[in-house]
Amino acid sequence: MARIAAALCLAACLLFSAQAAVVKYDAALASVLASMNVHAESLQGAAGGRALLQESGEGVDVQQCIWNEQDKQCGLSPIVAIDFVAQAPSSPIKNMLLSIVKCSLTIDEEKCKGNEQCAWDEGECAADVDVSNTESISDCVGKDVSAFLEAPEKFAECSQHKSAEVCNIQRDCGWAEAGDQKICAFDIWKSLTGVPSTFGEFPLPRGLKEIEESRAAVLEKAVDDANVNDTKAILDVEVPPFECPDGMDYVVCNIAEEADVLLLTQLYCQKRLASDGVCTEDKLCGDVVVLDGKEHCEPADAIFLAMRVAQREKYLEAISDPVAQAIMRNSLQCLETGTTEGNCKEGCLWNAQMGVCNLGPSILLKELSNQNVQRGGIECQVVQGIFGSGCLTLENQEACDAKAECGWDEADGFCTAGPLAYMDILFSHDKALQNEVAERGFECSQMKNSDECNSV
Repeated sequence: MARIAAALCLAACLLFSAQAAVVKYDAALASVLASMNVHAESLQGAAGGRALLQESGEGVDVQQCIWNEQDKQCGLSPIVAIDFVAQAPSSPIKNMLLSIVKCSLTIDEEKCKGNEQCAWDEGECAADVDVSNTESISDCVGKDVSAFLEAPEKFAECSQHKSAEVCNIQRDCGWAEAGDQKICAFDIWKSLTGVPSTFGEFPLPRGLKEIEESRAAVLEKAVDDANVNDTKAILDVEVPPFECPDGMDYVVCNIAEEADVLLLTQLYCQKRLASDGVCTEDKLCGDVVVLDGKEHCEPADAIFLAMRVAQREKYLEAISDPVAQAIMRNSLQCLETGTTEGNCKEGCLWNAQMGVCNLGPSILLKELSNQNVQRGGIECQVVQGIFGSGCLTLENQEACDAKAECGWDEADGFCTAGPLAYMDILFSHDKALQNEVAERGFECSQMKNSDECNSV
């Protein structure tokens, strides 16, 4: 889910780029101008306004507000807003914005081409912004957390591999088989822990089953060697220390060790069936199943589930990033809430295609707000503004609307940072200027028609 900054067009332009880009005024400045109650569209085709800036110099009496016919709203003139941007304290974001604006206001092709920061594109002058050395989303929130945000892209990349051999050697991919369906899929457990998973509703590390079978043989020998007379004593037999096989990842071994209680209970239940003819009557035991023509008394479901929960917790603990670990834990809790739409817990969304409850954006973004931004460049400053706004932690529209920096996302049902949050970045060291911008934009917004608006 790459839309960590739904209201910020700047992030959409630059945050996920890896090469030079031609950036036009309306895309890069939309949110910043929105924070000033500016209609970015009003500059498009406004050759007169551009010429005014270029030819008349300073001291020109510029119209303060401009009416937007499409939205039927009055907003601060882009030319006035740009002047405020120019007065903002020096910062990488300010410098980039001014470069974009300067190019976008250039209407002469030769002048545009004569500026090394600009490029003439489809009859318009646009900023030629080099983002090849700027941060990726991984730089801003860390590799583990970014795995959740980039999951759709990862799934698409992995699906290109058509064989298990090629798929499994990819860092974030794993070969998944379900019935006749065989695909290379994004394995988020592998991405977060380095250990491939089995996929499925209850994912666990690959190789776990083989280790558990080997451990079961060790415990069976220990019980035989103990020569217990009382069946109940099987549960208290002193078992040998767990030994991780050579070449096996310790994450898998730590998870396998959690199976000891279940394996001993399995031996106990089998003994109860063989000696006493009892299985389901014992609360520690479950159903009798037939395997290879022989009856087996299985442990109770509760014991099996307790083991799987403990094993999964060990798997979660292998995720080193605490925010990524919390996101994964919430995701698993969504999956457990049921297989019908009405059973999804709050914050989870029903996935009709897969028939499960998936993690919703409100929980994801709330957890993301606990993450420290890794680097301080332009893109990461934007991400920091989103996290630092506190908007992502607000759980309902009433609380969200009460905070000026925030805006409620009706479509996805979560609170996200609004335009004012980005003003905090741009004007972080000049609050007086920020207040002046806000007041000027508010004055324009109070105009009810074009005549009132254009007279200011």
